[in-house]
Amino acid sequence: MKLQLQLLIYFFLINAIATYSQTQPSGTGSSADPYLIATYDNLLWLSQNDTEWNKSYLVTNNIDASASNDGGEGFKPIGEEGNSFRGNFDGASDQGYKISNLYINRPLEDNVGLFGYINKFNTVIKKVHLDNFSITGKDNVGAIVGKVDNAQELKKITLSGVNSKVIGENNTGGLVGQNNKSTLSEILVEDVKIEHNTTATFENIGGVIGYNSNTDNNRSLSKIVLTNVTVTTNYSRAGGVIGKAENNTSLTNVDIDALTVQSATHAGGVIGQNINSSITDVVVTDVNIITSGRYAGGITGKNDTGTIQNVMVVGTIKSKKSIGGIAGDSNSSSSITKANAIITIDLQNNAEIIGGIVGGNYSSSTISEVYSVLNILNVGNLTGSVGGISSFNNVGSNITLAYYDDTDLLSLTLTDNGGINPLTENDFVNESSFVGFDFTDYWEIGTISKYSSAARPYPIHIDRVNQDLPVELISFDVELKDNGVYLYWKTATEINNDYFQIERSFDKRNWELIGELKGQGNSNSLVKYEYFDHELISNSGYIYYRLKQVDFDGQFTYYQTFLVLSDSLQALKIYPTISHDLIFIEDTSNQPVKIFNLMGQNFTNKVMLRQEHRHKVMSLASIPKGWYIIKTLYGSEKVYRK
Repeated sequence: MKLQLQLLIYFFLINAIATYSQTQPSGTGSSADPYLIATYDNLLWLSQNDTEWNKSYLVTNNIDASASNDGGEGFKPIGEEGNSFRGNFDGASDQGYKISNLYINRPLEDNVGLFGYINKFNTVIKKVHLDNFSITGKDNVGAIVGKVDNAQELKKITLSGVNSKVIGENNTGGLVGQNNKSTLSEILVEDVKIEHNTTATFENIGGVIGYNSNTDNNRSLSKIVLTNVTVTTNYSRAGGVIGKAENNTSLTNVDIDALTVQSATHAGGVIGQNINSSITDVVVTDVNIITSGRYAGGITGKNDTGTIQNVMVVGTIKSKKSIGGIAGDSNSSSSITKANAIITIDLQNNAEIIGGIVGGNYSSSTISEVYSVLNILNVGNLTGSVGGISSFNNVGSNITLAYYDDTDLLSLTLTDNGGINPLTENDFVNESSFVGFDFTDYWEIGTISKYSSAARPYPIHIDRVNQDLPVELISFDVELKDNGVYLYWKTATEINNDYFQIERSFDKRNWELIGELKGQGNSNSLVKYEYFDHELISNSGYIYYRLKQVDFDGQFTYYQTFLVLSDSLQALKIYPTISHDLIFIEDTSNQPVKIFNLMGQNFTNKVMLRQEHRHKVMSLASIPKGWYIIKTLYGSEKVYRK
């Protein structure tokens, strides 16, 4: 009897503690009056009251979830198969709120994350910032959602924290383990590690999603940024964004910097294996891909009936077989268009099937308007073939408008064939070398000093050089007067700046040096520069100018290009180039004005533009902070929305 009484008291206390540790939030849970999550106890209440999983929630404070690290299983995911989360959750990260120190340790459970399972079309998870978290589960594991079978959207999600990690088995992702029918947009993942449990052979692991399928053909994944992310598995299908994508997955507008992907096979900077899906408008830089077997690529390890367009890769791949700067293998009527890879390939023993763009191009697949700069390490491990573009192009497949820098490949026997053209490093500075390239809307010759001092074609919309320039250019203007052209520019800061050069062209292909002005070396104050081109009158029509800045160590950077119509006195002027709201565009041509971000997204319909006498006024207040390119028929200029 005494023992029974003790047990009764024990269970009573346990239930009392559990009840005390969770607090019902204020609100009714309706869309107009959501439950207000102000403490971890409120979040715990949501987790443990499954009858409320169809309601609306709003975070109203920073949530410290340290209490979830209780030495046991930690936080219980919200939603499970058979009883999914069917409501809406607003993490209010736009107000600066985040959920920190969330701990989940459930290695024997599937569908693990802040939310375990979602299967409701109109469910929206948005504005959630998870920081310094540890999430462990079995299959379908992600920091935000373990598994999504149907949801309207997951958007404006941030994952951060140098100690943050997600560990699972099959289908493990930084954000979502398995995503079958949901749109994801505006995703930021930084300083996060995603790992497979190392004790077995598991598949599908990604920095954002482990496995993605778009069976409805109307969902997309877009606006994704990864910085300093590590994705690791002992087995197969690992990608910077997605481990395995199929069934018309559409992935676009991705920016990745400082990424490591490691697996046995099928490793890609973006997707491990891309099946019947598309990848567009992607920049991958400072990527390190490592496989012990085959299928390694800067964008995808294996491209099967996949479309890859408008992509750039800079980094290193260490692998053994089927290695390419863009795709290790491109197969089954796949296509790769408008792509460039500046890649170092570190060969393992008995390496074969290596190419600057793809390892092999098979089964009616096509490659067009691409170039590679390829450097091979450990050539002694090579037993198979190497191609500047592709080591193998079988019957029915086609490669056109393809170029590669053969400077570092002269000692190798290459297997490239028709449609593939070797160039010297000096050829790369001339648009005329790249016959068939679109230098009007896509490519532009320039430098990205972070990666190389060599001038090469880069996609216009992903020129990120101005983010870390030694010279902060406030403005750069041209003015037609006194029978010539005045060029004016101002700098706010200068670091290691030796001199400026002014170059002129009448066809935007052949440039001539017309002037040089000494820089300030190092300066933190406003400096004004002026140059007058007096040799204009005899050359009426289209005249282009560009500004080149040269460091003391010889590295150089090109700034924006201006077009002047000397016969009709038309010119483009934009000022200021750094503003939180209004900028002024002097353009007497009255031509359309467009604005793009550096990922190529068109923001023209998202800004206010009005005409005032001889200039247009554009308001940047409604668009996010960052660099943008303003373009008219007569020139383009970068501006910064601060």
